[in-house]
Amino acid sequence: MKIILHHGPFEAVEGAARTIPLGNAGTQRQGWQHTDAAPPTLIIPIDQGEELFVADGGEENRQLLSLLRAVVSPMPDIEVGWGERSEPQQNTPQYADVGVRAEALTPTYEPRAAVTTNADLGHPMARENDSTSERPLLLIAIRSDSYQRLQTDPHLDGIEQYLFSLPPMARAEYGGVIQGPAARQTAAGQKLSIEPALTEQLIEDAEGADALPLLAFTLERLFMDYGGDGDLLLSEYRELGGIGGSIDKAIGAAFANPNVEPVIPADQQEREKLLRQGFLPWLALIDPDTDERKRRVARWREIPADARPLVERLIGQRLLVRDRRKLDDEEAIVVEVAHEALLRQWPLLSRWLDEDADALKAIQATARAAADWAGNERNPAWLIHRGERLGRVEALLLRPDLDRLLGDQGRTYVRACREREDVQAAEAERQRKEKEEAEKRRLQIEKEQAAEREQAARDRAEAARGISRRTGVGAVIAVVLMLVAGALAWWAIQQERAAQRSLANNYWTSGRNAEKGNDPVTAGHFYARATEKYPDKIAIEAGRLKLRTLQMDRNPMALDTILGHDGSILGAAFSKDESRILTWSEDKTARLWGPKAGTQGMTEIARMAHDGEVSGAAFSKDESRILTWNGYRGDNAARLWRAGDGTEVARMGHDGWVFGAAFSKDESRILTWSSDDTARLWGPKAGTELARMGHNDWVRGAAFSKDESRILTWSEDNTAQLWRAEDGTEVARMGHDGDINGAVFSKDESRILTWSQDKTARLWDLGVDYDFPLAHLALRVEVLTGTAMDRIGNIRVLGAEEWQRKKEKYDRIAKEHAENCQYPEANRYLKRKAHAPEESSL
Repeated sequence: MKIILHHGPFEAVEGAARTIPLGNAGTQRQGWQHTDAAPPTLIIPIDQGEELFVADGGEENRQLLSLLRAVVSPMPDIEVGWGERSEPQQNTPQYADVGVRAEALTPTYEPRAAVTTNADLGHPMARENDSTSERPLLLIAIRSDSYQRLQTDPHLDGIEQYLFSLPPMARAEYGGVIQGPAARQTAAGQKLSIEPALTEQLIEDAEGADALPLLAFTLERLFMDYGGDGDLLLSEYRELGGIGGSIDKAIGAAFANPNVEPVIPADQQEREKLLRQGFLPWLALIDPDTDERKRRVARWREIPADARPLVERLIGQRLLVRDRRKLDDEEAIVVEVAHEALLRQWPLLSRWLDEDADALKAIQATARAAADWAGNERNPAWLIHRGERLGRVEALLLRPDLDRLLGDQGRTYVRACREREDVQAAEAERQRKEKEEAEKRRLQIEKEQAAEREQAARDRAEAARGISRRTGVGAVIAVVLMLVAGALAWWAIQQERAAQRSLANNYWTSGRNAEKGNDPVTAGHFYARATEKYPDKIAIEAGRLKLRTLQMDRNPMALDTILGHDGSILGAAFSKDESRILTWSEDKTARLWGPKAGTQGMTEIARMAHDGEVSGAAFSKDESRILTWNGYRGDNAARLWRAGDGTEVARMGHDGWVFGAAFSKDESRILTWSSDDTARLWGPKAGTELARMGHNDWVRGAAFSKDESRILTWSEDNTAQLWRAEDGTEVARMGHDGDINGAVFSKDESRILTWSQDKTARLWDLGVDYDFPLAHLALRVEVLTGTAMDRIGNIRVLGAEEWQRKKEKYDRIAKEHAENCQYPEANRYLKRKAHAPEESSL
């Protein structure tokens, strides 16, 4: 059954059922052939709904959206009919057929959502007598990353929407996809059978994100090449090259016999050069938001003339499709990729797309921005390209093909961005010059004021000199006597200092001679005597430095004890009273050292051995036990030992390197984390596993909460996770865009701070405020995330001052709400009220 949408009166075509006018239930029932039966519900399916919002859809997309709105709205001048389509007659309306592409009934690589409007599919909101249930249903299959555009499109504003998830098709259903078309062909009178062995082989070969499109393409080629005899066989499928070879064979066939019309270059390099010019950027685009490769509908005149013979050959192999359709109010011959799988499965095209990915995404993003700018009456606030980003786009437009692809609207948008940028730069330069002139004036004023102060000082000095002349003679005599006495005292002091320095220099020389003679002890004595005799601070500091250097580098008496291993020592720790030392090493052992009887040295008390390097070790609280773990190239275990004699008490094994381990407060449990993507909780007395907490990559750290009821872990899978210690159940998950390097609880444990290789630290709120006022929920999200959403769904980052204003408003509301909160144990304001102020900032 075909659905025909049109404006104006509908004239029934030959053999068609009667029309059903919309908007009046009685009229509908009169138009139905059986007045005692409920009228049928018309369903209008739209597949690949994201194509309704692509930038190059232009006026055609807007007209279709307007028409769809009219169909599902109660407007008396719109009708829907069903039956076979006839050729349009003179003065009759133009029809828009809405159909479904079979290949997209199930998503192949991205989640999709099905959206219905005015639904009466048993939904509780659809009432039996509601007139909306007698209007057509609009069923749209759309990728989830484009659903926001559908939600906010003004053409569908006010129309109820219901969301249904479309999960990927199970492989068990592929048999129906393969056999179904053949059964319909046979039922229509044209016998077509598919060998069961072929069906089984197709199901086995159909794998990956492009399984269904490749399956459709392979079946189409099988039917066109081998279906003339009424059957499709496994041997024919193998001759075609299977699913993996169907595209390669089609491409090879397209470029075979280059001298046959249409003539193409025989040289492969020349052919690939022209083919790239024909494909990019006309037939493929890359979504700047998702990096998804999508086909583009190109006008035939856009394809470079030299590349058209190659494109003609690909059309002949059904890899491309050529059609005539209306684009931007004009009839045009268009060409597009038949299957998007070609964009990913043809290595040559995929490589070209990789090389031009940044350019294609930039042009696509610019086209979208230009469309938004034009759709908002060219408001300057929608000119979002600036600075380096604008410069990159302008550089790309030096390529003639990208300039043509962007089009007049895009070029106008880029010029407007540049004009705005130039105006802002001129204004900034004007402000800079004004500031510079103001600074010059300020400096000139300060210079004049300084000159005035200097003149006043000279005047005061001249007055003082007049007074000194009158008392100068007596002062001169007194000064002369004082100078003579001072000179005699200074000479005596200098004589004494010279003697001290001479002696000190002698000591220093003797120290250097002793050091050269490899006698550091004697050298130390002489250097000490020299330092004592030096009279000035610089020489004293030099002497102290020399003594420290001598002690650390040359004096064997500075070394208290040597604790030896057979490999590089990775770490060491004192016991609480510092009477023992714990060391661990690449020689596969950890060792405990204690006082050596009758000496000041230390001796080995216990040795604890692994099967690989010991990456870490720790004393228990009472230091009666020692915990060690093997991080690399070893037994993948943490072990517990008795400190007195090094006897193994328990072993806790992983399936990968153990990066760390920690006791609980009461030391009844041990927490370990590993490269086997897990953290594990153990009962140390028996070494039994109590709980296992799994990530998708190496777990780089873990920590108990204050009451040890929860465990926090962080991993190279870009997440930190919170677990219930009792049974290892996940409580919360916090994500980054890179490996997480660490995490920590706040003092009241209502928040968690994480930091990552994605160059961010993030603060997570674990509290839940169940009855926060609904009118201020949006404000709460803005304050907690530091972002805001405009009326069309765009997200922007709040500036510091704007965020501070919103936070002050939110704090006032939170304080008022706390007085009447029904859940004080979860209220964010009440929980923070009594805690330390240092946790209010990072």
